Amino acid sequence: MHRRRNILKIGLLCLALTAVIGSGTASLLQNHTEPMIEYHAEAQSGDTVWSICKRIVTDKDNLQEVVWRTIEENHIKDPTELQPGQVVIVHVQEVQEGQK
Repeated sequence: MHRRRNILKIGLLCLALTAVIGSGTASLLQNHTEPMIEYHAEAQSGDTVWSICKRIVTDKDNLQEVVWRTIEENHIKDPTELQPGQVVIVHVQEVQEGQK
């Protein structure tokens, strides 16, 4: 049972990292000229970096880039294993009035 659970965790971690690596690298190299907003999100039981970022991003943000940037900026080693109560800082683009 533990082995199956560990394989599942490793698989999910690989999937999450693979999904964000390409766009995340480009995001880190690119200079953001648009204003950013900083959110402080407290992880709940079962939360991942992906689930937290998904709740915060708008249509203006690229979810994969936000996840990658959040992992890097918070020095998170395993984005699938957040501790309840852990504060994660997420930066997203500011939405101007009249924009969606």
